[in-house]
Amino acid sequence: SALNSAADRLHTSLLAVVSPGYVGNGDDSNEEADEVANEIQIDVNNQNLSFLSEMLRAAGLFMRWYGQCLQSSLESVSTSKNPTARLKSEGMLLLYCKLLDDATLQSNNECPDTPRFASVCIFRATYGNDVVTASARKSFVHSIDGCTYLMRTLLKGDQPVPRIFSVVRNVHHLISAAPESIPKMEKTLETLTAAEFSVETEDGNDKKKYGLLGVLVATLAWALRSDPPFPGDPA
Repeated sequence: SALNSAADRLHTSLLAVVSPGYVGNGDDSNEEADEVANEIQIDVNNQNLSFLSEMLRAAGLFMRWYGQCLQSSLESVSTSKNPTARLKSEGMLLLYCKLLDDATLQSNNECPDTPRFASVCIFRATYGNDVVTASARKSFVHSIDGCTYLMRTLLKGDQPVPRIFSVVRNVHHLISAAPESIPKMEKTLETLTAAEFSVETEDGNDKKKYGLLGVLVATLAWALRSDPPFPGDPA
């Protein structure tokens, strides 16, 4: 169908721009995405990064459009024929996470915000109650440890406010839709902050740990005090 063809084209284009040597064989799209995610070879130039950002944006919009506009009228469509399944596979989720967490992409201020678009794709791939989306959400939390990527990004400083708020939206959604993710995020934050922050005391280093609530409150406070003030320049 046209929907499946569009999803296949988006899937193939994303993998090709992230791994220039990628040649899809169509046999196992999840395995292909997993291999590309673990061997990312992004050509860091403005034109390439702009194209990558556009492909991520298109994938996110496609998942949103299908989930909000078409899915209810196509309830009889089987899981195997769901056109968004290729974009919500475990391999693609890992790819979105790696692009969100990529230090080079995070520090690039000359191109569209690729990590933010990757964060949006994570949200669109895990937001919903249909079988494909519920499976993607479960894979994100349990199989690829996606919470760790979100927490690492949340703790990094000097990032655009829209990107951080996109990550916070993912966290907010997971707290509601997958409560089992909460202890995972808490544990990750405690581990990361204990390693990152320490206070010198008479007895040596006193490792300080920050939980999810404290980090989210601090993030909101930082966003409201940012320059320009959130949500941005009124002009």
